[in-house]
Amino acid sequence: MLNLVSKIKLEENKYLILGHLTFFVLFIFALVFVNERILFLDSGAQVFELIRDEGFEIYAERYSMYLFQLFPVLAIKLHLPLFVVICAYSLSVPIIGYILWLITVYCLKNQRIGILILFIVLGIRHTFYHAISETFQLMFFAFFLYAWLFQATDKSSVWFKILYYFVACFFITLCVFIHPVAAFFIVFVLGMYVLDKQKTILEKVIVSIMSLGLVLTKILLTESGSYDTRFILSAHEFLERLSNIFVLSSTRGFAESLVDFYWIPLAMFIVSLSFYLKKKKYWYFSFLLCFVLSFWLISVILYANDNGVIARERTFLPLFFFCGIPFMIEIFPLFSSKWNKIFLTGLAVFIVIGFTKVGIASLSYTKRLEKIGEISALANQEGKKKLLITRETSEQIFSSESWGLGFESIMYSSLKGIDSAVNMFIVDEIDYTTPEYKNTETYLAVPWWVHWDIDKLNPHYFKLPKQPCSELVIENGKMVIKDL
Repeated sequence: MLNLVSKIKLEENKYLILGHLTFFVLFIFALVFVNERILFLDSGAQVFELIRDEGFEIYAERYSMYLFQLFPVLAIKLHLPLFVVICAYSLSVPIIGYILWLITVYCLKNQRIGILILFIVLGIRHTFYHAISETFQLMFFAFFLYAWLFQATDKSSVWFKILYYFVACFFITLCVFIHPVAAFFIVFVLGMYVLDKQKTILEKVIVSIMSLGLVLTKILLTESGSYDTRFILSAHEFLERLSNIFVLSSTRGFAESLVDFYWIPLAMFIVSLSFYLKKKKYWYFSFLLCFVLSFWLISVILYANDNGVIARERTFLPLFFFCGIPFMIEIFPLFSSKWNKIFLTGLAVFIVIGFTKVGIASLSYTKRLEKIGEISALANQEGKKKLLITRETSEQIFSSESWGLGFESIMYSSLKGIDSAVNMFIVDEIDYTTPEYKNTETYLAVPWWVHWDIDKLNPHYFKLPKQPCSELVIENGKMVIKDL
């Protein structure tokens, strides 16, 4: 008997060690690729605005982002170096994720969910370089919420039950107010909760009211015409995409993802459905089947026009949660010691491969930053620090385009010193008669709001000279800066 207990403890320790190592490597990657993660698209724009306003920046009522902005905002308030600010933002998600993992496996004693959290690493690659990705952050909240809700409460004191509902309400709120896709997570968790025979009717009613009430609150607070409403389709658009479901780019993207690690949630889904059928758990079978198919169908229809690899990963990453939960709760405990070792070994190998893929994916982002650095060095050498680049020229320089280049270039160049700041901006064509390009009081920001005041730059981090724009061109294969 003691020998059996020792073996079980040994297996548990192996999983815990794997969890600690996974997050340790995640921290290392977040530091090694800190510039690639932060100085790109939305992440770069948000950090820039955090620095500009020396405070929090919340968009589309996504209030849960306060939690992830806390570390960089604190660093900015203390006027710590720019590199420290960027590192603080890059590390915020893995730090919070690690804390929730520790509570899950050590306080809630839910090793199954702790193991499943590690599967997130298998679902990301390019998403790692989109540090602001709310779906990635949401996964940690949702896993913890599930582990918290499904702990035993039948013999708990009144005070613990009060705490139970308070924490549940808090994490449901965090989920709901971070991204619209959270509605799927809440419905899934609520469905599994209602089906659980160990939960009382009162518990189910209270959790249902909290969940549906908070989702409804988020819907009512979302302003018409905001970012979160841009995916709302008319009945005609929905039916048109549905009729072409097998030729949509999002459907093809999902099929391509299956060749990568997305065959894993599919396998979990099939095994879990088979288990429910065998055990005659028809309500669970029907719920899982209908829910996952509905999520997949709605996702490929709503995100039909999002062709980027980051968008694809964000769209289908929740499948690791929806398909993984029933597998880990129902199937994993049935593993023999032999299969337990095979599962642990396979997961460890897959995590190593996953991190390897993340590392390989960094090459394009690193190369892009190197080009920004090369241009910045030339601009500083010639003293012309506001550069316009035509789209035709940018395609010869950068492997991929970013609408946030105006912010990214200022921050990356300023890492070498506050006086090294260079502002770059891509336009379709340059109208040499445009008076704003001669304006010495502004710099170039984003396509939908181009001209921002130089005087409003945070003087602790950025210093741009007041000068007109110049043009970066390619002549005889070399980059040259010319006056407009």
